[in-house]
Amino acid sequence: MSGKAIYACLRRKNQTYFVMFDSQQHKALYLKEQVALALGEETKPEEMMVKQPDGTVLNDDDALDHLQNEQVLHLVFQIADDEWEPVDLVEMDTSD
Repeated sequence: MSGKAIYACLRRKNQTYFVMFDSQQHKALYLKEQVALALGEETKPEEMMVKQPDGTVLNDDDALDHLQNEQVLHLVFQIADDEWEPVDLVEMDTSD
């Protein structure tokens, strides 16, 4: 990696994927490709959508140079043609 190496936390339901990337070289598609690899490619990148917490969708060709290290992003999967699951995060109880 030649730029700034940072990682993002992609959250989906009770899952969190940590993806390291080069903020100057990689595009948003890279994040989905890395999650697909982690899932054994049972879900394809085109069946995933990455959203910023404010709901803004990161398109595959969007640059990642605006993201901060440890940026939390939301990951949703496609459930039918033009239909996506809602952002549904399970909060962990850390009161112990």
